[in-house]
Amino acid sequence: MISSLYWKLGSAIFLGISIFTIENCTLAQTVPDRTLGTESSVVQDNVIIDENFSNRVDGGAIRGENLFHSFQEFNISNGQRVYFSNPSGIKNILTRVTGNSPSEILGKLGILGNANLFLINPNGIIFGPNTSLDVKGSFLASTASSLNLADGTQFSTIAAQNSPLLTVSVPIGLQFGNRAAEIRVQSASLEVRPGKTLGLLGGEIVSEGGYLNAPGGRIELGSVASNSLISISPTVKGWSLGYEGVQNFQNIQLTQGTLNEFVSEVNTSGESSGDIQVQGRRVIIADGSQVLSINQGAELGGNLTVNASESLELAGMNSAMSISTIATGDAGNITIQTKRLLLKDGAFIATASSEQESFGQTVAGTGRGGNLIINASEVVELANGFLFSSTQGSGDAGNITIDTRKLQLNDGAQISAFTLSEGRGGTLAIKATDLVELNGEDSSLSAEALSGGNAGDISIATGNFTVRHGANVSASSSGTGSAGNLNLAADSIYLEDGGKLVARSASGEGGNIRLNQLNLLLLRDNSEISTDARGGTGNGGNITIDTDTLAIANNSNITANAVEGRGGNIRITTKALFVSPDSSINADSEQGINGVVEIRRPDVDPTAELVILPVNVVNVSELVTQGCAADGSNLVAGQGQFTIAGRGGLPPTPAEATRSDTPLVDLGTSIQSQEKLTTTAIHSNSTSIKSTPPLVEANGWAIGDKGEVILTASSPNTPDIPWLKLTSCHNS
Repeated sequence: MISSLYWKLGSAIFLGISIFTIENCTLAQTVPDRTLGTESSVVQDNVIIDENFSNRVDGGAIRGENLFHSFQEFNISNGQRVYFSNPSGIKNILTRVTGNSPSEILGKLGILGNANLFLINPNGIIFGPNTSLDVKGSFLASTASSLNLADGTQFSTIAAQNSPLLTVSVPIGLQFGNRAAEIRVQSASLEVRPGKTLGLLGGEIVSEGGYLNAPGGRIELGSVASNSLISISPTVKGWSLGYEGVQNFQNIQLTQGTLNEFVSEVNTSGESSGDIQVQGRRVIIADGSQVLSINQGAELGGNLTVNASESLELAGMNSAMSISTIATGDAGNITIQTKRLLLKDGAFIATASSEQESFGQTVAGTGRGGNLIINASEVVELANGFLFSSTQGSGDAGNITIDTRKLQLNDGAQISAFTLSEGRGGTLAIKATDLVELNGEDSSLSAEALSGGNAGDISIATGNFTVRHGANVSASSSGTGSAGNLNLAADSIYLEDGGKLVARSASGEGGNIRLNQLNLLLLRDNSEISTDARGGTGNGGNITIDTDTLAIANNSNITANAVEGRGGNIRITTKALFVSPDSSINADSEQGINGVVEIRRPDVDPTAELVILPVNVVNVSELVTQGCAADGSNLVAGQGQFTIAGRGGLPPTPAEATRSDTPLVDLGTSIQSQEKLTTTAIHSNSTSIKSTPPLVEANGWAIGDKGEVILTASSPNTPDIPWLKLTSCHNS
């Protein structure tokens, strides 16, 4: 289970991030250039601000609500404080670096007012261990080469502009040149005021143990390649960044983070908590680093959106991305768009309606947990990694939706939408075009109820579905609530070596399991499909299976049993069913009414075996003639024949209809027939044998000279005998 430490974080947007060690640092300086002419920036040293010696930046070029500053170098040394003046009416302070050195921010950077601060340096930006912000507006740091304005002009670091070219237009984009330098954060603490934006927008972003916070506002992390354009749009939370014009991205690495129990201010707007957007090629979160958004009092929690063009990778115990609510408001959603999602070694992604400690008491949230939406075009792979959606209060858990090509869970990995209290568990919906594969004990897909709430449902559509080595798929209830339903459509399902599909309940109603559109369902080696109600008066759930072939072997079972309640019904439609002697299909109740086990064969028409009998009795004697007239030479030539069409033989008794399943048996050819055929074959091959006229049946007789009787073909002198009549087999 997730550590309770995770749920104690306050209404902050927390980001544990990582960097590399800064080497060969020189004495930091802030040096204005002369590109703004008489409106150049001026640095005043040793000014008292908040009872501390500080440097104050005055001057600059004012255009409407914009104040422009330009520097050859912009650095803040360790322990140094640098503040920008904020003349009346100024909303945006736009600062560029035209030299060739990166900016090292090792002390405090602030504004003497409420303006937003933009800092662009195409050579790179470094935030050191003692960095802090005193900015009441939004703060955006970028390694772009120019800041694009709404009227089409640019505030460029490359082609330094003269003051007459500056504009009153608002910023609308960050344009990167032939190089997109990195941004580093080294154990820095960067925080803006509630409802504002904190953004780091550059090439690669690498960081170590950093802390970013924008309570009720936005955190924007964007890593792009050269010649990219990031759009900027004003919002109620500061600024929103867009990547529509970006073709290539770079990496974001958040490593060696430390879980921080800092609790930020409760969102004072009362409308929504903060949003986080992370955009890159490979986004790596490791070593306990976390990306969190927590709603501690807003009506609606903020959203966490990750777009990783190549992969999102989380590794290491407590490395996490999560959104939660610990109040009456609902949590926001987590949306992930990538090719590959990889979680391992205890890392997790979670949404929750959680609980908090208040004056020594645990207070459960009543808001709804957020949804977890994952679109991974290639694979979702978990190796001892976890995807969770949960509720610990009266609010329902959120839902988990996964759309991918392959889903693989190994080494105890789990995907679960569950409830720990009276709230309903969330649903789990998976679409994996190629396969879903679970391996190893404790590896599971589940929608479970662990207390009084009801479990949610599981819906899976895939090509091949495999559960083996003790893994399981469960829509069960271990408390007083009812189990959920499990619907699975696949080409084939393999349950092997203890693999299980279950929708059990401890005392409530068992869930239903439907397995549809299958070519093959195989259970072997202690595998199981079960909707049992294992206690109380709960009824067993129903199981419906539609498959071409069903094989159950090696002590495997399909059960819908109950204790006091009614056993569930099991309906199986299959063309082929194989059950080993040590396996079973049953729907029994120990003390109640047994369920029904029904097995259907869809390829057999039950009416095909029936013969419709005539209503009127037929006089058979009228259909039988007294004899058959031979046709010329046929009788003598041995060419007569008797033909039966079809496989059916004679009925057992004259009172029964012919049975189509009684085949005629080929008894072979008699020896005499074989000899006759052999003789006939020899004669037919000899050209010396003369044909003889065929014999015909005698139709009359005559008395010869010696008194003998002579049979004749005709009967001109035959006496009239009344019973002598020609007959025909055609009954005519």
